Amino acid sequence: MTQTALDLMIVGTAPDEVSIAANDLVRLIDNKYAPWVAEAQGLFMDISPDPVGLGLNQFNERLSQLRNDANIVQRRLMEVTAEKRRAQARVKSAKTAYDEKLHLRLAHDTTVAEAAGQQGKMAVARNMLDREARIVAYAEQIYTLVLGYYEALKLVADTLADTKRDLMSQLAVIKQQIALGEVNGSTFPVNRYPTPGTPQADLETQIATELGGSTGYVQL
Repeated sequence: MTQTALDLMIVGTAPDEVSIAANDLVRLIDNKYAPWVAEAQGLFMDISPDPVGLGLNQFNERLSQLRNDANIVQRRLMEVTAEKRRAQARVKSAKTAYDEKLHLRLAHDTTVAEAAGQQGKMAVARNMLDREARIVAYAEQIYTLVLGYYEALKLVADTLADTKRDLMSQLAVIKQQIALGEVNGSTFPVNRYPTPGTPQADLETQIATELGGSTGYVQL
């Protein structure tokens, strides 16, 4: 049988202003960031496993789209990062308020003073701060929720950034090969494994270094 509002009040599980406020904030966070994460994770499916096989024009178009996707995800990551900072500050503020009120209860409350032993006094004081303790618990839960969205978007942002750097390296090498007449710009695939010591291999190493990647050859 479905519990009524009165039943929930009797057993002490009826929503109050604390739980309502927390649940409202959770809904706002979920409604905003869950679609962002789902959309960002879907971008992985659009990355061709063989981008140079598309041809030069399509390669350029895909790189342009990837750069746009990466920029969008990065901007959204910045918003989630700000949300994470707010959640951290909320937890800190809630804990500070709880500790201050607990200290006041221990120092000045006559009911607490009547309890036997330090542990007894602490237990009585904490029982009086059930609402404040629940606020701390909700704040921590919300921080964990936001942290999950942050980590999910950061993973996508980092992966897209790495992929973008790799494709830019590939494109630079391809254009150099075309300029040298080593590759016909209208045909693919190009030589995927440059021989060490060749001009294109040296160029590839230079590009990887300039882009902040590891030295060596970028596999096309």
